[in-house]
Amino acid sequence: MKTSFDNVNSIKEVDFLKIIKNIENVEYSEWICNFVGDIFEKFQWKDLELLARRKHDFAENCFINVFRVLLDNKEKHMFSIVKLRSGILEWCEETIPFGECLKKTYEKFGQKLSLTEHRRLFSDTPKENVKKRLLIYNKVCDKVKPIFQNFFFEKFPVPGIWFERRLSYIH
Repeated sequence: MKTSFDNVNSIKEVDFLKIIKNIENVEYSEWICNFVGDIFEKFQWKDLELLARRKHDFAENCFINVFRVLLDNKEKHMFSIVKLRSGILEWCEETIPFGECLKKTYEKFGQKLSLTEHRRLFSDTPKENVKKRLLIYNKVCDKVKPIFQNFFFEKFPVPGIWFERRLSYIH
């Protein structure tokens, strides 16, 4: 199997990213790259979605093994354990990352959620300066009100189903 990859470690914030240029028995295709916070990207190619962690070394053989299994037999389900800090995760169908769900809900209720900005505030403050970090934390908490409960109210308007889904999420 001949595969060529662009340098995955040099991923910049762009909407589209061409990662795979030539895979045997597969037509040339563009991968769609959506950034999920500062740490992960979501790659999409045909019916396959992967979550990849940025700023770490990626082993090409992880990608090659995934594609080899997919190309050989789509009915075959084989999974290898790959450490999260150096690997990929396959998305469950019809799911979205928790952060994206919250971001949409915050936007709907008129609150701007900027995880990158909040992380930067904490990373710029030395860990030894606990009082300043607590002040920053309290400022962030004042800006970002808890609204995850609204997700359940919107998705499950029937009280019995709402209660069942909420308990299921908790457990």
